[in-house]
Amino acid sequence: MKKLGLGIIAVIAAGIIFINIPSLLFLIVTVGVAYWSFKKYMESTGGFSKVAWFAIGLGFAFLAITNVPALIGLVGVWMIWLVVKKWNKQENATIEGDPFKHFEDEWSKLQTK
Repeated sequence: MKKLGLGIIAVIAAGIIFINIPSLLFLIVTVGVAYWSFKKYMESTGGFSKVAWFAIGLGFAFLAITNVPALIGLVGVWMIWLVVKKWNKQENATIEGDPFKHFEDEWSKLQTK
């Protein structure tokens, strides 16, 4: 039953990710340009170039932060990651030993009294 619930959650999360693919791609591009402009800002020595790279980086950082549909898509990716983690955890769960062993030992003690 837990596997059914995990499967339903995975289908919903996959739908969320599929719907938000364009916004996720836009997020990747904006974060990449913001990071690239930060690296260029750190390498630049002139005053105007530092201001220009800072302005470019700040603009793309704001674009990345305000991309709310991509954040919803990231929540979908996180949900898929949790489902896969739980699914694999349940697969590896094993029962060690006979669960009725303790009962049989106690029953034999009661029979000898």
